[in-house]
Amino acid sequence: NSERFDTDGIHNTVTNNARLTCQTAGKYIIAGTLAFAANATVSIRAIAVYLNGTTFLATHFTTPLSVAASTNLSIATIYELAVNDYVTLQAYQDSGGNLNVNASANYSPEFAMLRIV
Repeated sequence: NSERFDTDGIHNTVTNNARLTCQTAGKYIIAGTLAFAANATVSIRAIAVYLNGTTFLATHFTTPLSVAASTNLSIATIYELAVNDYVTLQAYQDSGGNLNVNASANYSPEFAMLRIV
């Protein structure tokens, strides 16, 4: 719901603020990071980049090594986007209850899109 910079109007902080929307067609690096809070249940933690609400572009699943530590996940992909295509960063966990994503400046959660060609 916030941004450091946006040189092409890909992010709207009010409407659909979880989306990055392509304004200039091309190939993009799409990347995200997040940290799940520590939890007493060792179970799946996952992060994914999702295109237009229908297609997974990249996924990363893991099981925490320790219940005493947060689980940090990163993901990146390169994909060709058309104008008005949008991407979202989604998180998943199956600990059996609510599990927060830690909010930490500059790394959790972070979501970015950079046109390369």
